[in-house]
Amino acid sequence: MGYFSVGLQMAATVYIQADSLTEAQGKLEQILSKSIDARDGRWFSDASFGTPALPEISFATAMEIRGPAQDDTCKTISIDDVEQLMWSSPDASKSKVLPRSSSQFRSKAGSCYWADLEVRTVGIMKFETETEAKAFLSQITEERPPCSLGNGG
Repeated sequence: MGYFSVGLQMAATVYIQADSLTEAQGKLEQILSKSIDARDGRWFSDASFGTPALPEISFATAMEIRGPAQDDTCKTISIDDVEQLMWSSPDASKSKVLPRSSSQFRSKAGSCYWADLEVRTVGIMKFETETEAKAFLSQITEERPPCSLGNGG
């Protein structure tokens, strides 16, 4: 068995609580081009809209894999590389807009806005050969399967 990695393009929805579209766009701008650690559960919520439990900014846990990132190729990686990829870089920049606001929401929650984003992540695969890994990747491009983030515990 071998491990392989490839950059993946995904479609993700982000929800933003704000009092106006302008405020929501400002919050969104602060997280664009930032690294978000998908293992940080504060960025994902199953709370209902309009409740104080919904984070100020929350990604939907269901996403769609669009396929390998443009100009990226399947690479053979070691188990050490797998472990390193599974942990975020200590110097990765995270947005200054925290997923959970430090202040409590008003009793009348603001509106909830959403945006669909193209996001990039690193996919890690385990196959016998690179040929099998590449065959799997070609299937992803054709089928565009959904992906759900959750605690792998």
